[in-house]
Amino acid sequence: MSTIWLPPGVREGALQSNPSAWATQRRGLVTASRFADVLTEPRTPPRSFVDQWLHLIPEGERTKVLKSGPRAGQMVEADGIPSRVVEAAAQQGAFCWGDTARSYMMELLASAITGEERVGGKSAAMERGNDMEADALDRYQSDRFAEVHKARLLTFEGTRIGATPDGFIEEDTEGEGPGIIEVKSPESKRHMQTWLERELPTEYVEQVQGQLWVTGRAWCDFVSFDDRFPHPMQIVVIRVKRDEDLIARMAARVHAFADELTERERRVRSYLADCMPEERDIVHQALQDAAETPTLAPEA
Repeated sequence: MSTIWLPPGVREGALQSNPSAWATQRRGLVTASRFADVLTEPRTPPRSFVDQWLHLIPEGERTKVLKSGPRAGQMVEADGIPSRVVEAAAQQGAFCWGDTARSYMMELLASAITGEERVGGKSAAMERGNDMEADALDRYQSDRFAEVHKARLLTFEGTRIGATPDGFIEEDTEGEGPGIIEVKSPESKRHMQTWLERELPTEYVEQVQGQLWVTGRAWCDFVSFDDRFPHPMQIVVIRVKRDEDLIARMAARVHAFADELTERERRVRSYLADCMPEERDIVHQALQDAAETPTLAPEA
């Protein structure tokens, strides 16, 4: 029996402290740490997508007449139509993925097919952050007189969507019910900024809200920790509540992304089942090359 509260439809997976089992179960999943990638919009939507969904924009709003210049009097497409089409199509459940989302999808597909994790080592800052996580949790428990249950993978049953919060709180000292913890040990300048502003850094909004969505919990204590500061400044705890509007938008887009990923994987596996061994090797290599391609910076 689980030691943590689980909402209906959520399945408990491996503990993060069992890295082999955790990594195996997590492979090919769309996880909260990358939901921000899924939510990125394309800078320029493909014209084929715009044309396919242009009917969602009222006909009288699709064009305008140029009032000046060498083409004065001509009818052209109204300003902002592509972005309006993308927004309108999303409300119908049709999504146009940005470069960052497409790159992430190929990364997950390659990992699922090859059985390999994403290629590339961790930076010194990332290694230090991982090393500091246990110290941050110890400090949180000491300061809050709270018991933190170990990080583990949670997934929605029947999907490839999941999250691994850094800790679970079952008995909250503030009486707000079960919650989660997300720990970061950033560069000192980023910790300093968080300490001063006392707000969740924008780069972690989707991750934290995604974790709240998957876990079904009402709050997350975001912890920024840096032991290089004087003791009173080493830890910052910011309580973040659920943003239901963001979660609703996120849920629709992430589910569509996961469904498309699953369909792409089905097609690849169907091909592999029928192709010659040498062809299979070529596909594997191409997918692995895709996994090694760095994820692009999010679009504005």
